[in-house]
Amino acid sequence: MDQLFQEAEELRGNILEAMSRQMWRQQVRHEAPPTPESPTAALPTVTLSPPDVVQQLTELRTRLADNVTSPISSLIPSLGPELRQYLIGSSSALESVLGATGDIARFWEAVQQQAAMMGTVRDEVHSLQIRIEVLRVRFEKGAQDVFAGVLNLETEAQTEETLTAELGSTRAAIQDFLNELPSRIPFVGDVKFVRAAEHTTPKRRSSLPGGITLDAIQQAVCLTEVVWGESPRRRA
Repeated sequence: MDQLFQEAEELRGNILEAMSRQMWRQQVRHEAPPTPESPTAALPTVTLSPPDVVQQLTELRTRLADNVTSPISSLIPSLGPELRQYLIGSSSALESVLGATGDIARFWEAVQQQAAMMGTVRDEVHSLQIRIEVLRVRFEKGAQDVFAGVLNLETEAQTEETLTAELGSTRAAIQDFLNELPSRIPFVGDVKFVRAAEHTTPKRRSSLPGGITLDAIQQAVCLTEVVWGESPRRRA
């Protein structure tokens, strides 16, 4: 049971670390005209994925059933009431830890989807900004040419027609973008629990003093309740 608890805690810490690195964060805004994106330093690749977590949780649940739950069930008739309650409570608490880890993994997958879409939206906004800036410069150049008298009537009319058409298409593109935006960004709920978990849950526990105890497992369950704001038993 000690090993299972350690592995569940490590897996949960890895999920929270990956989610913290992958979630969308507000980008710094600058007042200068938009320019092509400069390359940024690449962060270390996150090797863990939601399917990996699902597989690891399945393996942990199988081991829990084979190595903990089944042996305890076979021993219950011969155990005293205090020891029986202790072992059953420990097994149930560990099941709650695994269940909460699965909840966090599903939330992490939603965070990944949101971050990917936000990145796409950011790139589209940047493209629209550049398009607007280029159009503004062309309008200013056209106005200067008209005032300077360097355009004949035919060329002036063609320039006005072209710029007017491009202005209309740009406005339409912006309006389409705004209309579609609310349905494109997936809502993942409140992400404050991620930061709370980062402060309350250690990524790894190298050992538990005196071996595994019911108190140690229940402490992890309590941390889960703080993170999610509800009891694992109510979710079951």
